[in-house]
Amino acid sequence: MTDPVSVWRAAVAARPGDAAMQVGLALALGRAGQWQEAETSLRVAIGLDPMHVEAHSHLAQALAAQGLIDAALAQYRDALRLAPEQPELLAQYGTALMCAERPAEAEAAYRAALRQRPDHAAALNNLGNALMVLNRPNEALAQYKLAHAVVPQSWGTQNNVASALLALQRPAEAEAWLRRVLEALPDYAEAANNLGGALLAQDRLEEAAAWFEHAIGLAPQLRQAMFGLAMARLGLGAFAAGWEAYESRWDDPGFAAEHGASDLPRWLGQNISGQRILLTAEQGHGDTIQFARYAPLLTELGAIPVLAVQSNLMDLLRPWAAEVVPLGEQAGCAVHCPLLSLPHRFGTTLANIPQATLAADPALVARWQARLGPARRRRIGLVISGDPTHSDDAQRSLPAALIGPILTQDAEFHLLQPAIREADRAYLADVTPHTDALTDFSQTAALASLMDVVISVDTAGAHLAASLGRPTRVLLPHAADWRWLRGRDDTPWYPSARLFRQTAPGDWAGVVARLTASLA
Repeated sequence: MTDPVSVWRAAVAARPGDAAMQVGLALALGRAGQWQEAETSLRVAIGLDPMHVEAHSHLAQALAAQGLIDAALAQYRDALRLAPEQPELLAQYGTALMCAERPAEAEAAYRAALRQRPDHAAALNNLGNALMVLNRPNEALAQYKLAHAVVPQSWGTQNNVASALLALQRPAEAEAWLRRVLEALPDYAEAANNLGGALLAQDRLEEAAAWFEHAIGLAPQLRQAMFGLAMARLGLGAFAAGWEAYESRWDDPGFAAEHGASDLPRWLGQNISGQRILLTAEQGHGDTIQFARYAPLLTELGAIPVLAVQSNLMDLLRPWAAEVVPLGEQAGCAVHCPLLSLPHRFGTTLANIPQATLAADPALVARWQARLGPARRRRIGLVISGDPTHSDDAQRSLPAALIGPILTQDAEFHLLQPAIREADRAYLADVTPHTDALTDFSQTAALASLMDVVISVDTAGAHLAASLGRPTRVLLPHAADWRWLRGRDDTPWYPSARLFRQTAPGDWAGVVARLTASLA
């Protein structure tokens, strides 16, 4: 078979002054992966005919293929000056903008393409991608469905529909789309990973683990699948395999950048007697409270643990380490270990979870006791919502409108969270707020230590109260976080805690009813 590149080279040799011949050669070179040579031919074509729109657009593609995104964008703009209403060109420009991590501009380009050609399937699908990056999954879903209507057999678009449904916390619908995709394409690794996520979100952990493993078998580099597998294994209590898989989070450059990976050598379990080791908080406040308990184990090994944690936790956690410093400081340490890697390093199983109890500052407790006055009834502390920016906030926070049955108890109620959501304020009239005084977790710990029981959703307040050894009632969504395991109302992490789980997604009313009965 004749080599297409050789054919086009002969055509160019026969007609060296023809820009179209140079473009044809460049396309053949591009299909062969020879992008630098394609770029050269296209520059020749533009020199011959500066108004050649295809030469500009293909040069942009050649530059993008070489990772030269800024140069590619400049070429697309040149092409668009010549043909400002060409939908294919606008759609390609949008894709280049996405590569440049400029999704808002990409959205504008895709919408311009669709004004010219409303049934442009690629522009519809890619507009959905831009909207997903912009955290507008409802709008993205609508665009993906329009793209699917244009090209029903686009399995990639159907996978994207499922991704949007997952982002909208509609996992059962996502599962249905993904099973259709995988029936047609059993080896579609990304869809297999998404199906694992859909099953995980429905609390079907064994099935989720199987699909994550399938995805990893198809694409071992698929980090999301390894992370999902970790969540499933840990939730099932398979800690040995779960901790190992959980280390894959550091293979994601985005995670490492966001969660403060240190440039110190990583502690992998080697002897560090006499050395300072930096233990770094990497995720939320609750995670820090839960896993800082490993610092005293390093002291027992002869090391000098230094906790680098969020500033509002520093005073609370000082008893557990030789030193506590703000996040970002290295404090003269020789090695470091992220807090959530410590269970793996210590070979933690369900049988050997280390137990450690925090204590509130006695001086702060005395001040809070003076503020509250003598206790005439039971004191119940409430934490009904956490960080509103948390990805699972809608699932784990409890609307105050539903807590009425709890407030019928003969008790005085105190809010242990530092902020009140406006939508909740009207329902908390019988709960004493302390938002002005809860300036850090040491203050919250002192107040919580005066409660007879603390009721908390899955946020830092639950970890704090349980770490203090206070009777704690944790209210959990149907697909609870892995640390609460499955099928049990207690937790080996916190002996004083009892768990109240939704029996169906969104069923807070049932949780509140069971909790109220237990309080009575």
